[in-house]
Amino acid sequence: MQVLNTVISSLPVDVRRRSSAKIFIFAVVFYSSGVAQVPPKIQPFAFPAFVEEGKHIQVTCGLETHDTAEYFKWFKDGHPLHSGTKWTILSPGRVSVLIINSATTETSGNYTCAVRNSVGQDEFTTELRVKGPPKWKQQPKDMESSIGETVRFHCSAWGYPIPSIIWKRQKGEKYVDVSKTSESNGTLTIQDIRKHNAGFYICEANNGIGDSLSKQVELYIRV
Repeated sequence: MQVLNTVISSLPVDVRRRSSAKIFIFAVVFYSSGVAQVPPKIQPFAFPAFVEEGKHIQVTCGLETHDTAEYFKWFKDGHPLHSGTKWTILSPGRVSVLIINSATTETSGNYTCAVRNSVGQDEFTTELRVKGPPKWKQQPKDMESSIGETVRFHCSAWGYPIPSIIWKRQKGEKYVDVSKTSESNGTLTIQDIRKHNAGFYICEANNGIGDSLSKQVELYIRV
C-alpha cells in the first residue's frame, strides 16, 4: 500500500481526483491476485529405474503451482523420515530434496512427499528399487505348540528383484517342499497341529542375485 500511495501522490491533482479510485481498485485486485494462495500441486518425480547398492541418489519434490509451502514432509512406506545417517532432507523454500546417502536393499520401498499450505495439501508417491541379493527382513524362529493349535513361522527378506520364499520340511534324510500351507507373504501357517507336524523346517529366500538365504527352525509339540 505504501507503493500505491506513492504512485497516486505523484500524479497531477486533477488526474489524481478523477483516477485515484480506479487506480486503487485496479491495484488492490492486481496485488491480491498476485499473493492469493492456491492449493499446492506436486510435480511428479521418480527414482532411477534400477539402483545398485552403495549409490548415493536423490529426488526433488517441487511444486507445479506458483506458490510456497508451509512445510514438506517425507515418508517411507507410510513412516515419517528425518535427516540422519540413511537420509538427508533439504527443504529450501518451494522444493524439498531427499538424499539417500547409501542405497541398500533395505532402503527399497515407496517414498512419499507431502506438502501443505494454508488452503490445501498434496502428496506424491514413487517406488525405489535397489538391486541386490536377499537380506533378512524377518528370520523365522523355533516354535512350540500344543495339539490342535495354529502355528505361524514368519519369514521375509529384502532384495530386488523381490526374493521368492520357499518352505521345506525334513522327511527322513531329505527336505521336501511345503506349498499348501505357505502364504504369499512368506509366512508358513500350520493349522490344527498334530504330532506328525513336529520336526525341522527350512525357509529359503532367493532372487537370482548372489547367494540365497536359508534358516532352519524346529517345531516342538507339547505333550
